[in-house]
Amino acid sequence: MLLHFLHSLHPCNSAIAEEQKSALLPTSSPSIPHTLFDLQIGNCCNEGSFNFASCEVCLSMDNCFFELSWQTTILSLSEKMTSTIDYDPYETLCHDCRLVESCLPYGLAKNELKQFATMVKSKPPILSDQYLYRQDDEGRSLYVVKTGSFRGFISSTDGAEQTIGFYLPGELMGFDAFQHGRFTSSSIALETSKVCELPLSQLNELCRLIPSLQTQMLRVLGKEIESDHNQILLLGHRSAKEKMAIFLLKLSHRYNALGFSKTEFNLTMKRQDIANFLGITNETVSRLLTELHQQGIIAINRRNIKINNMNALKVLVEDCY
Repeated sequence: MLLHFLHSLHPCNSAIAEEQKSALLPTSSPSIPHTLFDLQIGNCCNEGSFNFASCEVCLSMDNCFFELSWQTTILSLSEKMTSTIDYDPYETLCHDCRLVESCLPYGLAKNELKQFATMVKSKPPILSDQYLYRQDDEGRSLYVVKTGSFRGFISSTDGAEQTIGFYLPGELMGFDAFQHGRFTSSSIALETSKVCELPLSQLNELCRLIPSLQTQMLRVLGKEIESDHNQILLLGHRSAKEKMAIFLLKLSHRYNALGFSKTEFNLTMKRQDIANFLGITNETVSRLLTELHQQGIIAINRRNIKINNMNALKVLVEDCY
């Protein structure tokens, strides 16, 4: 299979024992579409997938040759195959989705949920660093993160970028197109990700037919406004250390709301993206994470963050918590 062939090309492969290789490779022989699109580049979460955030074979942290070769190969082949693979729009119905309680149709009756599910479109997986949409694109849909994560940012006329947020599973993107019909920001995948597409034309009609869906839309919009207010608070008159502590606490809260661990999670975003979001330098991000690690407040293992002392982290910004 393609997966076994590409794995054999790894420059460090000769040093890996056979049992280690078998542990990395899927036990079955998946089809090529499964091989291509279920790989989790940057955040391994699927059975039989590889973690390229730090290559499990050569254990390098960044710029692994194998990672770049894999990504190039997958990008090239996926572009050729996207038009021929039939993506099932109902691969996971809304009522079976584990994110339903944090998603737009939360609280809908069973028959209303079925109506909602008929509108949802499934898009092909989006690879790391690929755009979901770009600034000034026509905004015809909202998007719900199903797996993975995204970075939202605005580009100025001189090409400078300002990160405006990071989106996790269950969170909606695309509200900025409501006013003028075009996106005022761009959204790019931080890892291989999947989204559910909600066409606005059908969503508007369903909101008319299902009053509770319209109420839920208003609730989600209210949540977006609250998030904007929290970001102003975060970026206001705060020291760099306070900004970092609030950033980690907010991520902890969001992961916990999704049913994941509130004390251990991956930072799927690059450190320069965190720095850009917080309004501090890349060096400051690295220094602050190192300080928190040395103080025993957090533990860092590549991109994995483990909060060892939540109370100590809160003390740094106790007027906010």
